[in-house]
Amino acid sequence: MLFCKRRSSLMVGWVTALAAAALGLAPITQASAQTALTLKGAPGAGPARFDEIFVHRFGPDTAATALILLPSANSGAGSDTLMARDLVSTLPDLQVWTVDFRWQALEDTSVFATGDPDAAFAYYLGFQPVGGRTFHPVAGMSVPFAREWGLALVLADVRRVVRAAHVRGARRVFLGGLGSGADVSVDYAVWDFDGRPGYRDLAGLVLIDASVQPGLPLISKRSARRRLDLLRDGDPFAFLLRGLPAWAPGVFLETGALYALDRPQEQSTLQSYPLVPHAFVPPVRVTNQAQLGYAVDNGTNPASFAGLRVHAGRLAASGDPRPWQDGELTPIERVAETYAQEPANAVSWYWPKRLNLDLDAAVDPEGSPAAQMLGLRLRHAASLNIPIYGFQTEATRHYFLHNLGVLIDRSRVPERKSTAIDRSGAMSPLDVLLAPPPTNDFTKTVGRFLRG
Repeated sequence: MLFCKRRSSLMVGWVTALAAAALGLAPITQASAQTALTLKGAPGAGPARFDEIFVHRFGPDTAATALILLPSANSGAGSDTLMARDLVSTLPDLQVWTVDFRWQALEDTSVFATGDPDAAFAYYLGFQPVGGRTFHPVAGMSVPFAREWGLALVLADVRRVVRAAHVRGARRVFLGGLGSGADVSVDYAVWDFDGRPGYRDLAGLVLIDASVQPGLPLISKRSARRRLDLLRDGDPFAFLLRGLPAWAPGVFLETGALYALDRPQEQSTLQSYPLVPHAFVPPVRVTNQAQLGYAVDNGTNPASFAGLRVHAGRLAASGDPRPWQDGELTPIERVAETYAQEPANAVSWYWPKRLNLDLDAAVDPEGSPAAQMLGLRLRHAASLNIPIYGFQTEATRHYFLHNLGVLIDRSRVPERKSTAIDRSGAMSPLDVLLAPPPTNDFTKTVGRFLRG
C-alpha cells in the first residue's frame, strides 16, 4: 500500500487567486513565518496522484525576492528549515522556499509525526502495530514507474515552483541548494525549455558544493547505457547502506534524532539495535544525544557519509552513559531538531537511480555524449548570464570553486556580480544548513548577494 504522507494533511484549503489556480498552487497550513504549499507537478510516469511537489515557504508574503532551495541527494525539504528561518529573520525582503520532490509521497511518516520516539521505534524498527496500523514500506519493485523519474521530470517540476514564486509576487527569484540540489539548479539554468533557457526565469544561482565540471564528463556514453539497461529491470531507488532497504537510513536517522530531542540524556536506544551499521555505533555506552552526535560529527562519521557531517563537538571524556559535548560550529540540538521534524522531514527514504544517472551525465553543463544519449537538454551554458554565488566546504575541497570559475569563463556570467566563498578547511556541508548565524559563514555572506 502506498501511503502519501502529505496528501491527507496538506490537501485542504482553497486557492485564492486565478493565476495561482492555474499553477495548481494550494495554501494549506500557516505556522508563524512558515506556510506549506502543494503545487501541481508536471505529468510524469506513474499514477497522477504523484504529480505533486511539496513546498514550505518562509518569510513575508510581500517579499520581493525569493530563494528556492532544492534538497541534496537523499534529503528532504526539512534539511533547509533552520537555514531558511535564519535567512528570513535577517533579510526582511526575502522569502525562502524549500522543496520536496514527488517521491517524498511514498513515505509513511505518520508515527514520526506523533513525536513519540518509543512509538516510532516500535512501528518502524520493531514492525509492531501502532494505532491499529503496521508499517509496510514501499518496495521499489512495486513502483516500476519510478525508474523514469529523472532529471527532465525534476526540472519540469522545479519550473512550476519557479513560476509559482513569480506568480505570488516575487520579482527576483534565485535557485540553489547543496550538493545534488546545486547540480539540479545549474542544470535548470542551462536547460532548454522549448527554446527558452531556464536562466531567463532566474535572478541568480546559490550553489553549495555543486559538482559542475565543464569539459570533464565523468561517465562515458557506454557506461550510461549500461546503467540504463540495468535500471530497466532493477530497483528504481538508490541504496545507501549495503544489505539494508532504501528506506532504512532515513528511518534510523529520524528515530535517533527524535530520541535525542525528546530524551537527550537517557541511554541510547539505537546503540543496541542490531541493524545499525557498526561504523555508526560508539565504542562505549552513550546517551541518545551522543549517539546522534557520534553518527554525524566529522570526527567519527564514516568517510563514505561525508555529505552527512557537521562540526558538532565530541563524546565527553567520562560518564555512563557517555554524554555529548558541544563546542564547535553546530550544536547537536540543532541536528536533532532538524532530523526529528515533521511534516517536512529532512531525509528522503527513496531517491531515484535515474536521477543519479542523469546528474552524473550532466556534470558537464555544456553537454556530453552520455547526456545527449539520455536526452538531456543542456543547451545554454555558453549564453548563461546570471550572477552565481558559490560556497565551498570540505566536501568538495578545492575542485568546486575551480570548476565554477571555468564555467564562468566559458559563459557570460557576470563575474563582478558573482561571489565565491571558500570554507573548505573549516566547514562541513551540513554546517552550512544547520550552524546558527554566529558560526555560519554562509548565512553571514549570502545576504549581500541576494540583495544584489
